[in-house]
Amino acid sequence: QEKAFVDPANSECPCTPFNIWLDVFFLLDSSSAMTPSGFQYITAYVESALYRMSVGQSDGQQTRAGFITYGKDAHLHYNLSYWESSNELLNFMNLSLESSVGTNIEA
Repeated sequence: QEKAFVDPANSECPCTPFNIWLDVFFLLDSSSAMTPSGFQYITAYVESALYRMSVGQSDGQQTRAGFITYGKDAHLHYNLSYWESSNELLNFMNLSLESSVGTNIEA
C-alpha cells in the first residue's frame, strides 16, 4: 500500500509561535570568547523568541524551555520542567556570563 506523500513546500502549518509546543534547550556560550555585551545580546534574543510562545508545563500547545551554558564546563541552569509560565521565565530567568577560559565542546 502506498503512503501518502506530503510536499512540505506546498503545505501550510496552522501553527503560530503562540500555539506550537516544543521541547527546546538553549545552549549559550559563556566562555571567555563571549563578551558581556554579547552574552546580554544572546539572552535578549532568546527572550524575544520565547516572548511570542506560550511557555509552560500543560499538555499540548505549550513550549518547554531549558538553558545550558558552556565554557570550560557545561552547566544546566534550568531544565525543561522548571518554567510554569512565559511570565515566570521572562521575569525571573537569571543567566550569567562565566567567562571561563577555554571552550570544551565535549562538556
